[in-house]
Amino acid sequence: SQKIILVDPGHGGEDSGAIGKNKSQEKSVNLAIAKKLVAIINKNSNLKAVLTRSGDYYIPLTKRITIAQKENATMFISIHADSVESITAKGASIYTLSEKGNNSKLAKQLEQSQNLVDQFGGVETVIDNDQFLKNILTDFSRKDRDMQSFNLAKEIIGELEKIGPIHKKVPQKANFVVLKSPTIPSVLVETAFISNPTQEKRLTNNKQQQKIAASIYQGILNYYQKLE
Repeated sequence: SQKIILVDPGHGGEDSGAIGKNKSQEKSVNLAIAKKLVAIINKNSNLKAVLTRSGDYYIPLTKRITIAQKENATMFISIHADSVESITAKGASIYTLSEKGNNSKLAKQLEQSQNLVDQFGGVETVIDNDQFLKNILTDFSRKDRDMQSFNLAKEIIGELEKIGPIHKKVPQKANFVVLKSPTIPSVLVETAFISNPTQEKRLTNNKQQQKIAASIYQGILNYYQKLE
C-alpha cells in the first residue's frame, strides 16, 4: 500500500510570507519547491504525495492539519524560506514540534510570525484546537511522533547539507501550529534565507529548486529505509 505524504507550501494568497531584497515572495518559492517535491515523490510507486495548496491561495493552519488527517497522510512536510534582518544569514534548518515552545531566539520570532498568519484567513481559533488535539493524543503516540519527526528532520538536513549551506545542523524545536498532527511525523523545512540576496537568487532558480526538492526527497527515503 502506498504511503501518503502531505507536502505543505507555507503561506499563500494574501499572506506572502517573507519578501526578499529583490522582491521575491516566499509563498511562490514555497509552492515551486513543493510542486517539484511532489512530482519527484509521485515517480515512486510506493509513495503518493498530496499538496495542501496547489495555487496562490491561503489555507488556515489548522485546516492544513485536517487535510493531512483526511488524506490519511503518514508524514507531513511544510516548506518555507527563512528571513531575518541580516542579509548575510544563510542556510537551511528544520523544525519539529515542541509543545513547550522553542530552543532559540530565531525560533521564537518564527513561531510568532508563522502562528499569527492565521489572522489573514480570519481564523483566530487556532489555539482552541490545541485542547481538542491534546485530548486525542495519548502521551505515547506523541512521544513516538516526536521521535519520528526528529529522525526525519535529521535525514533531510543531512541531504540538504550536500547541496548548500546549513544554518542549524541539529533539528530545531518550535511550537508551530502546522506541526501538530497528532500521530504522524511532521517537519517544517526552512530551505534557505530569502532575506539574503545570494540565497534569494538560489531559491528562485529553477535548477536550484529542483536540487532542494531532490534532497528533501532523498531524506524522506533515508528515513523510510531506516524505519524498515
